Amino acid sequence: MVVAPWIDKTEYPFESKWFEVGKKRLHYVDEGNGDPVLFLHDSPGWSFSFRYLIKGLKSQFRCIAPDFIGFGLSDKPVNWTYRPERDLEYITDFIDSKRLENITLVTHGMGGPIGMGFAIANPSKIKHIVVMNSWMWPLSEVEAVRKIDKTVNGIAGRFLYLSMNKAVRSAIKSIRDRTHFTKVAREHYWNAFHEPSERVGPYGYDRALLGSSHYYQSLWDRREAVRHIPALAIWGNDDRRLTSSSVERWRIVFPDLEVKRLPNTGPWVMEEKGPGILPMVEMFLNDTAYLPTATVM
Repeated sequence: MVVAPWIDKTEYPFESKWFEVGKKRLHYVDEGNGDPVLFLHDSPGWSFSFRYLIKGLKSQFRCIAPDFIGFGLSDKPVNWTYRPERDLEYITDFIDSKRLENITLVTHGMGGPIGMGFAIANPSKIKHIVVMNSWMWPLSEVEAVRKIDKTVNGIAGRFLYLSMNKAVRSAIKSIRDRTHFTKVAREHYWNAFHEPSERVGPYGYDRALLGSSHYYQSLWDRREAVRHIPALAIWGNDDRRLTSSSVERWRIVFPDLEVKRLPNTGPWVMEEKGPGILPMVEMFLNDTAYLPTATVM
């Protein structure tokens, strides 16, 4: 079965698998053996965003990376509730169906509040947490987020997101170092949202930056449930939405948080650093005590 003719099997050499969400199909990859590492992506990302980590970790761990409904190779219904609290429901069903234990959560962007929703409800199932430019608190005080919300909910917003593919354009623009972000990589983001009808997911996720504030507040109010879990933050310091000060919010959640700060790096740390992210995660998973409390690269 040809999942998508534009997939480069050198960049993304993974077998496609499927999980039913109602009458929709959720695409995921499941590679390797060992304790599970569950990758939860941002918008407009998908499992492709974690390709370097999956390639590098699958010899030691079971690497599982779903594409949220509306993203990547999953179904992209026009009539769907694209909110993190909705995604948490079917991701919980997905995790339960796999009977996963001792999970390492690796989250980026919107994957954070989705993954943290599961972790807070099921702390005994979580072994480690890795956050990359993500959040679990309301963003209403962030000026850049208020500007995005004004655009996405404005008269021109729907046109910009659906006709002009604004979410993908903005993500690509935020990538400062293009060493690893090749033309092939760019095409894997663009082609995943090639048609206007396929772009409703990113449009909905940007509306949820403020629209799901009540959900983010509920996570923040219950943060004590995950306080004991070893956590690592890998942070691109040049993120206009989640500045480096956001790391201090994560320190409130995880008092012993390990930190890797990446100067001159935007929010798409996996694309800017490429395989350079791998040793940070690998060392943390294999020997949490090895990393210093804060590292500046």
